[in-house]
Amino acid sequence: YKIMMTMGNNGDSSVSTIMNIFLSLSSFRINTTFRSSIFLLAILLLHSGITSPCHGFLMTTTTKAISITREKRPLLLSKINFDNFWIKTNANFTSVAEDEIPLRSPDFASKSGSKYWNIDDARVIRQSDHWTGQHGIRDIVDCRWFLTDKNTDFKEVATGICNFNDFKEIATGTGKFIKKKRKGRRKTLKERGIDLAEKKRMKGVQLVRSSEMNFLRFPHATEANFFPHDYPKDRKPDYQSRSGSKYWDDGDGVIRLSDHWTGQFGITNIKDCYWTLNDSKRLTHRERISGKCHYYSFLVRTRGGCKKLKKKKSRRK
Repeated sequence: YKIMMTMGNNGDSSVSTIMNIFLSLSSFRINTTFRSSIFLLAILLLHSGITSPCHGFLMTTTTKAISITREKRPLLLSKINFDNFWIKTNANFTSVAEDEIPLRSPDFASKSGSKYWNIDDARVIRQSDHWTGQHGIRDIVDCRWFLTDKNTDFKEVATGICNFNDFKEIATGTGKFIKKKRKGRRKTLKERGIDLAEKKRMKGVQLVRSSEMNFLRFPHATEANFFPHDYPKDRKPDYQSRSGSKYWDDGDGVIRLSDHWTGQFGITNIKDCYWTLNDSKRLTHRERISGKCHYYSFLVRTRGGCKKLKKKKSRRK
């Protein structure tokens, strides 16, 4: 009590802080002796000058701590210097001659090879082969730095200088630049040359050429390109499917007579196979045409590559 009175007579503002600490301690359900010990410790620390009321554990209950996030930290800087000019800034550099570049080693060098010199804490010199707005380059990390008075060639090293006062901070809230919306109609996948059905069909699929292809294996998950060929009219087909397609074994290949091929009249797959016919003339609907493909031209469709099947071990002893 005497210490508190002495501090109050000296005009110390710590008395109000001590009273707030005492009121806050009275709200906790702790032992009276322990509460008094904490209260006396706070008085001694304040009186000795070791701590002040602005420290965290001695702050008043009405004071709120201010949290500064990484996105807001550059905006709180009152002045741009060599330590923070590269944080989300926009600037226009002017080209300089080579004799104006300092002879000393650069103050900073990026991973891409750009070099930076600090000139009297007022300007910065940048030597690089990539600038915003040239050769399709838009952002340099999260900054936009233009070389206004010179158009460089591809991978040409140019040097520019800019004052720190000319740097402008970019505040977007998310730390990313806002992309402008495109005007006009957007091109379709077909106009851009992208076949969505073909893209989905080939997703995760590998084509493997098999050396053991024959008449019994070719109709199982294969892709082939047939060329026009006459079918043998003097003998019966070796196999005929339910849809009416006929197949002949020609020794080195297979001959197919059918009215449906991949890529014609909306047909994509034939069961789990994709067989196309290279014919220059225009086909009509339900027209039966024959074609031939050699066995070495068939490609087997696999997912994740070919894997050998492991034999299961017998549990019998």
